[in-house]
This record gives sequence, structure tokens and C-alpha cells, in this order.
Amino acid sequence: MARLPLEPAVAAVPDAREWLHRPIRDDPVFRRAGPRKRITLLNIYNAGGDTFSNAQPGAHANIGRNVAARTRPLPSPEMAARTRPLPSPDGREDAAAPIPWSAHGRVGIPRPRSGAACTPADNGYTLLRRTVRSLSSRPGAPPTPTRRNDNAMKQPLETYACLGLVHHLLYPDCARDEAFHARTLAALAQRADIETLDCCLPMAAPWQAEAVQAVRACGKRDITFATHFFPLRSLGLAATTASETGIVRVLLREMVRQAASIGATGFVFASGRPSPAEAEPRHYEAFRDLCRWLGAELAPHGITALLEPFDTTIDKRFLYGSVQQCVDLIRNLRPESPNLGIELDVAHLPLMGEPFEDAIQTAAPVLQRVHLGNCVLKDPTHPRYGDTHPPIGLPGGEIDVPELTRILRALLDVGYLQPDQRGNLVLEMTPWPGKTPEETVRDTFRRLHQAWENA
Repeated sequence: MARLPLEPAVAAVPDAREWLHRPIRDDPVFRRAGPRKRITLLNIYNAGGDTFSNAQPGAHANIGRNVAARTRPLPSPEMAARTRPLPSPDGREDAAAPIPWSAHGRVGIPRPRSGAACTPADNGYTLLRRTVRSLSSRPGAPPTPTRRNDNAMKQPLETYACLGLVHHLLYPDCARDEAFHARTLAALAQRADIETLDCCLPMAAPWQAEAVQAVRACGKRDITFATHFFPLRSLGLAATTASETGIVRVLLREMVRQAASIGATGFVFASGRPSPAEAEPRHYEAFRDLCRWLGAELAPHGITALLEPFDTTIDKRFLYGSVQQCVDLIRNLRPESPNLGIELDVAHLPLMGEPFEDAIQTAAPVLQRVHLGNCVLKDPTHPRYGDTHPPIGLPGGEIDVPELTRILRALLDVGYLQPDQRGNLVLEMTPWPGKTPEETVRDTFRRLHQAWENA
């Protein structure tokens, strides 16, 4: 089903992006609405009522009133009466317009299937049509885009996304051989099939200089520095003693220098341990202080600090895990540290117990970069159990073409992937057993493009 890319229409309107992603809570109608744990107005708009297809009989009639009662601010009736409707799911305009504000209570009624008439009385788009049109009609807001064509998915994925690779995991021997690290990074930076990359650098001066020169000359966009070599399991960024905090900042300051040397625009970091089960309030405060400090260190270089959510109970067991928790932290710190955002690694989401769609919706307001990978969760005896970044499609893993399809759909829905503002999709995986890194990349790109065709 085609979706209307709402985000470009409202991104320039104050508070609109946050408002569309605001969860609707504490209502039995939404608790009965199938497997979704977090319902937002954007869910309702994109699903056209189908979000609630598993709700109990009679629940749909109350959804509109519950939405209206639990969400603020809503556009005024006068503003709504002056707006034209957005295109209906089958591409037509509503038969009757303008629609009185009283009709907004009908949101949540299942919409007709493709080919059926789509009128205000029987579709689930009404409230959000009026809201988005009203928001985008404010002075300074860009025009509302037309609905994405049903044939959009026939266009190449590269029309909507900038594809990239994470160097370090694709070549695991980098940690042991710095000459190999520099040589393979230089080769990866010259690949014609990627537009962006994530990397870290060798520590030895001759090899680091060689790698810096290769990356700076590659012409790739949005190069991002990855803190792979930081020992987060043993020395978390939420360190509370003066000596440990000092060591953390010395190491990070050197990595900031390295990131600046390659012209990076992003800097991926994570909280590290302790786990929430072991943490005390002082650890959370220490990590908040660290985020402020890191943002200030990166700001003179024009680099954004990208917090990566991790699992808190299965493998890494880091302090900051849930996507909502990470988003809340970033939003609270942004007034004083505006160069903070989220890098979402979808391979972590099964380990975190978060559905792909929900996590992407939650992260959307501060989402800067996306990693695509895999993990093993169901079988603790599997040799790749946990967060080891096996290749996508590995038997026993959690992510293959069907899951990639869901992920791409969700990224389209929130406006992360769009032709005029392509989001970065970075593949992060170790090689297939018995296959070379090049064979692994070809196999992974094949699966990703198949998912795009299916989305």
C-alpha cells in the first residue's frame, strides 16, 4: 500500500513533527488494537484505520473521539474548514469538502480497499488530513507533497537512500593487523556501489595517516566515525569516578581528533555498562554529563554525536537501551547540545524486544542514520547468539528479506527515505562463513534490493 510521505510537509512547522509521533496512551481501545504497543497519530494516518483491524467489534467507533480527547494541540475548526483534503488512498480527492470538524470523530473507521469510493464518512484518514493540511498551511511551511506513486517502489532504492558499509566488521582482522586495516579501508572507500561509510582508524601513525588520506579523498558523503575500539564492556561512558571519567575523556578526545581528520560528519557512540539492573542514579547523570561534553567537543568540527541504542539484558547489557529512553535523553539535551541525534541499528531491536515499526516511529524525530544488520536471539546455543552482527539471512538469525521489507516500509512511512532527502542506509555485518567480504556484500545487496521490490 502506498503511503503519503508526511514528514516533508510538516518538518518546517514548529512542533508538528513531534506532535505526529506523540503516543496515544491509557486507552483500552488502543490496548486492544492488535500487536502494536505504541500507537501515534501518524500510525493512524498511514494505516488508514487498518492499524486497528484486530480491535474488538465496536471499538472503531470510539477511536476518533479518544484521539481527539487525548491529543493537543489540534487545529481549530475554523482552520480545518478552510483546508482542502489531501488525496485519498486510491489517489482521489474526497467527494465532499470542506468537512465539518464534527466529522473528525470518524477517524479510525476502516477505510475502503483500493478501488472503492473514499469519502469522509467511511475512511480513517479524516483527522490527520485536516491536521497536516492545517499545519502545512501555516506561514513558512512548504507545500504538502502529493501521495507517493504506487510505482515508486519500482524506482531504484538508490533514488530514496544513500547506501553504505561499515568497514570494521566486514574485515574483522582489522583489530589485529593495522596494515590490513588501512589497506582494506582504502579499498572500501573507493567502492562505486556505496555513497557513505562508517569506519574507525588504525592507531599506529603510518597506517593511520594512510587511512586518513584515503578516506578524505574518496568523495563519499556523511562519513561517520565509529567508536568500535572503545572498550565499552569494561569501561562504560557512564563512569562515575574521577580517574575513570578522565580515561574515558582522554580516549574519546583522541577519537574526536581522528573523526575530524577524515572529515566525518557523524560520530557513533553508546553508553556502555553498567546495565540498568546494576546502575544507580549517579550513572545516568554521569552519562548525561558525558553527552553534553561530547557534543561540545564535536561541535567545532561540525560533527553530530549519534547515540546508538543497545540491548540492556541479553548480550551487551548497556545502560541506555530502549529507543524511547535514548530519544528522551537526546531531546532533553538538545537545547544545550543541538548536535546530538540517534543512529538506529535495526539488528539490535530484536534483542531489545522492540518491533521494527515502533522503534522507527519513536526514533523518527531525531533519527540521523540507520544501520541494517542481523542478530541471533532464539537459540542461546547458536555460535552467533547475541549481538555479533552475523550476515543478513544467516540461518537462525532474526533478519532476512521479510524483515528488511518491513524496515524499509517503516522508514518510508516516517519520511526517512525520500528522493529529495535521501537517508543513509549502512550495512553492518561480518562475512558469511566460508565467503569473502566481497561475496558477503553482493549477497547482502541482493537481499536488500529484493526487500525494496517487496516493500
